[in-house]
Amino acid sequence: MDKNELLAEIAKETGIILGNDDPIIATAYLNKILLAAYVKDLDTSLEQTLLKISAKEKETFDKFLQLLTERDQEITERIEKATQHFAVSIDKQIAAKEPTVNHQPKTNFTVLIIALLSGVLIGAGAAVYLI
Repeated sequence: MDKNELLAEIAKETGIILGNDDPIIATAYLNKILLAAYVKDLDTSLEQTLLKISAKEKETFDKFLQLLTERDQEITERIEKATQHFAVSIDKQIAAKEPTVNHQPKTNFTVLIIALLSGVLIGAGAAVYLI
């Protein structure tokens, strides 16, 4: 608010006419200056706090991402081991039931089963992350 507007408003509301050189006007402007400096300090403090929070948030996200990656690798290794174990088990069962049959179709069947199970297990592992 302009100084003249302020003086007019005071006169209108209180009936007291103040001059431009009145000490109360200097006090009001001193208050305005001090308040502006305080608000500036608060803004600076808030900005620094937000920067610290942002840095901590990024650090936390990076750690979380690393944990997810490690967990994903662990799940993938488990799936691969289970698939290999299953393939060996299937091969043994097929060999025990049909020892004289040509092994080429058996291998294709085993590969098909392994591919199918791998897809199911990997999909299940991915679904765990989504939950």
